[in-house]
Amino acid sequence: MSLDDAESHRRFAEKHGIPFSLLVDPDGAIAAKYGVDTSRGYPRRVTFLIGPDGRIRRVFPDVDVQGHSDEVLAALRAL
Repeated sequence: MSLDDAESHRRFAEKHGIPFSLLVDPDGAIAAKYGVDTSRGYPRRVTFLIGPDGRIRRVFPDVDVQGHSDEVLAALRAL
């Protein structure tokens, strides 16, 4: 999810072959509800691992995209 618009997300998904919908938050309302800083005009990169019950199970507040997917997958498997 980002503050970008739906068209931007569509192009990004097409370019990178992403087979699922990307969520948009153009006014930052959802980011604000999760406490994500958007004061610089873009949200800080944060990953939320949400369990099947809808509860936040883990927060990764300082995402470094290098290797992050492995870190999230390991946390998911540990649930």
